[in-house]
Amino acid sequence: MQHFFQSLRRCSGLIPVLGIFASIPVTSFPVKAASVPPSRKLKSVHYSAAAEIARQSEEIRQLHAELKALALRLDAQENKKQQTATPVVVQADIPQKAVPLNTNELKNEQPTLSEQQLRLAAAIDSIPDQINKQVDKSVSQRIDKKLKFGDWFANTHIGMRMYSNASYVNYRQDGQAAAWMPGRTSAPTSINTPAGNIGYDTKNRPVGDSMGFDLKRFYLMVDHKFNDNWAARLTTDASYISGVGEAIYIKHAYLEGKQSDALSVRFGAADLPWLPFVENLYGYRWVENTSSERANFATSADWGIFALGKLWNGLVEYNMAVVDGSGYRSPFRSKNPDFEGRINVNYAGFTVGGGAHIGHQGQERGQLGQYVYNAAQRYNAVIAYVHGRFRFGGEYFYAKDFTASSLDCNLNACTTDSTLNKKDAGQGWSGWGSIRVLDRVSVFGRYDWAQPFMKSDSHFRDHYFNAGVDWQPIKNIDVGLVYKQENVTNNGYTGTVPIYINTTNGAIGGMRSASYREVGLFTNFNF
Repeated sequence: MQHFFQSLRRCSGLIPVLGIFASIPVTSFPVKAASVPPSRKLKSVHYSAAAEIARQSEEIRQLHAELKALALRLDAQENKKQQTATPVVVQADIPQKAVPLNTNELKNEQPTLSEQQLRLAAAIDSIPDQINKQVDKSVSQRIDKKLKFGDWFANTHIGMRMYSNASYVNYRQDGQAAAWMPGRTSAPTSINTPAGNIGYDTKNRPVGDSMGFDLKRFYLMVDHKFNDNWAARLTTDASYISGVGEAIYIKHAYLEGKQSDALSVRFGAADLPWLPFVENLYGYRWVENTSSERANFATSADWGIFALGKLWNGLVEYNMAVVDGSGYRSPFRSKNPDFEGRINVNYAGFTVGGGAHIGHQGQERGQLGQYVYNAAQRYNAVIAYVHGRFRFGGEYFYAKDFTASSLDCNLNACTTDSTLNKKDAGQGWSGWGSIRVLDRVSVFGRYDWAQPFMKSDSHFRDHYFNAGVDWQPIKNIDVGLVYKQENVTNNGYTGTVPIYINTTNGAIGGMRSASYREVGLFTNFNF
C-alpha cells in the first residue's frame, strides 16, 4: 500500500485523476430544488445551494487533511528508510571516491521530491475550488431556469368566475300552473308546447312551482402576457340549468397585439363591442343578463377580428369587429361577415355610448338555398353614471330582421321566394340602479320593457323587474337575496298558437298572459 501511494505522489498523471475525483461530489450530491410556492422558490433555492456548498466544502477540507497527514507519514517512513539504507549501499557497492558524488545526487533528489509533494498538495488544495465552481455553475443554471419559469408564471393569470343560484320559482300561464322548463313530468292529458308540458303532474301538483339549484355560468380563464405588446386569452363557458342540461363552449380564444392605448387588435373568439360593455356598467350580470340579450337580439362574443382602443386619456373609447355573426356558441361560415361597433365618451363618472350590429348572423342562405338579402340590424344607446357608491343607467335597443326572433324561412319552411324577406323587428329599454348603503352591502333594482315581435305580434309585451340586497364579504364574492318577476301580456292576440319569449329563465308566454316569479340566493365569485 505504501508503494502504491508513493507511486501516486511521484506520478505527474495524478492531477487528471484528482480532476475526475473532483467531479464526483457534484454527481453524488445533486442540488435539488424544493417544491415551494412560486413567491419563495428563488429564496429557497439560494438557501439550499449555500447549505449544500458549505457541507461539501467541509467534507473536502476533512479529506484534504487526511490526505496531507497520509503524505507526511509516507514521507517520514521513506526518509527513515533512506537514512538507514544509504551507508550500506555506499560501503558495499560504491567506491570511496564516488561517495561525495552520490551524496550530492541524494541532496539534489530532495528538491525533486519536495516539488512533487508541493504539486500534490496544490492539487489537493484545488479540489474544493473545483467542486465549488461546479456546484455554483449547477446552481446558477437551475436558478436561471427557475427564473425563466417564474417570469412565465408571473405573466400568466388563471382565473375562474361562477354565477349560481338556489331559488324557488312560480310560473303561471294564462292563469294556469304550467311547466317552467321543458322536460318536466306531467299528466297524460296535458299538451306539449315550446315551454314544456302544460298541466299538473301525476301527484296533482303544479309543475310550475319548483325549487332547485342552477349553475347559470361557469368560466375558466387563462390569460398570458408575452410582453408589453402581445397577450393571449382562453375562456371556457359552461352552464347547467336544472331540467334542461349542461353545455360547454369556448367563449374566448384570441391573440392580442397592442400597439398603444389607442389601438389593440384581437384575432379569434373575443368579446363583442356592445354587450360586455353594458354589462360592466350595469354591474349585476350575475343576477340577470341585460335587456337586448334577454330579448335574444344580442350575444356577448363571436369569432372574428377586433380593433379597440382609448383616445385622449380614455375620454373616448371605441371597439370595432368583423365577425362570423352567429355567436361564439355556433361559428358558421357564410357569404359575408357581420359588423359590430361601438363608440362611447366618458367624463366624471358619466358614460354615453352608441353601437350597431349589421349582418346576416351567419345565415345568409334560406332553407331553399336562396340568398337572404335583408341583413339584420340592431342599434343601441346607453347612458350611465358609475362613481363611488352609486351606479345608475339606462339602455335602449331597436332591432329588425334578426333571425333570432323572425318568422321567416330561416326558422320555418319556405314555399315561395316571396317569403324570403319576411322578418321581424323588436325594441326595448331598461333602467337600473344600485347604491352601496354600507361598506359591504348594496341595494339594487332594475326594470325592463320589451316589444320583441313588432311585426308578427304587435300586442306582445314583456315586463321584467328585479330587486335585491347584495352582500360582498370580500372583494371577489357577491351573495344576493334577489326577487324577480316577469309578466307577459298579449291582449288582442287572435292567433291559435301560444307565443313565447325565450330568456335565460326559460320560455315565458302563452295565448294571453304569463307570469314568472323567483326568489332565492344568487352568488357570484371570481379570482
